[in-house]
Amino acid sequence: MNKSRRRVVVLQLCFLLALIPALHMGSAVSADQNYGEIDYWYSDSDHVCKWSVTPKYYNFFNDYYFAPAMGAALSSWGNSGTGVHLTANGASASDYNIGVYWGTKDELNALGIFTICDNTAGMTIPAVGTQIGYYTYTVDNTTKNVYAYSSTQQASICVVNKSTNFSRNQHCAMHELGHALGWKGHAPNVSDIMYSTYNSSSGTVLSNTDKQQIMLSYSH
Repeated sequence: MNKSRRRVVVLQLCFLLALIPALHMGSAVSADQNYGEIDYWYSDSDHVCKWSVTPKYYNFFNDYYFAPAMGAALSSWGNSGTGVHLTANGASASDYNIGVYWGTKDELNALGIFTICDNTAGMTIPAVGTQIGYYTYTVDNTTKNVYAYSSTQQASICVVNKSTNFSRNQHCAMHELGHALGWKGHAPNVSDIMYSTYNSSSGTVLSNTDKQQIMLSYSH
């Protein structure tokens, strides 16, 4: 074989060797898990989230009216049977996953975290998740995605001090805490805690809709 012929063969061999990893990568399976088909989806968002660790919450307030309401909200979600768990153990002002705030519109806006309007009852600044899986929603054949928050992520929630009414404050705390735990979007029924607005008929009991939606993430 002459020199030019050998050179062509060597170049062809190098090309094939370089192509093998690319072919392998192209056939790799996505890291996102297929969680199968579902026939219900209660949110107006196309994804739901979860904490991959038990999130630590920290209360940035000391208020007579709000503390019991927040305690009831934490208990409601923690005992919901959805797989949600929370803890205050080890949490501090510099080490937490969910920070909880309470105050007037001006007090909360002054923190530089939230943008509170006159009609705002509460607000959540969510953590940033990474996609871990997806469902196929059989009703309209769409994809519903599942994301996870890591131990280093942080979310912040607030309830605006507009009332000393315990039920109102508990409802708002439960709603915002639901968002921080991974409930994206809003539920369809006025009776749901995760309904978009607070009104005089809003309750303080998690509905099956509230629970079943977030279980789509915490069951994995």
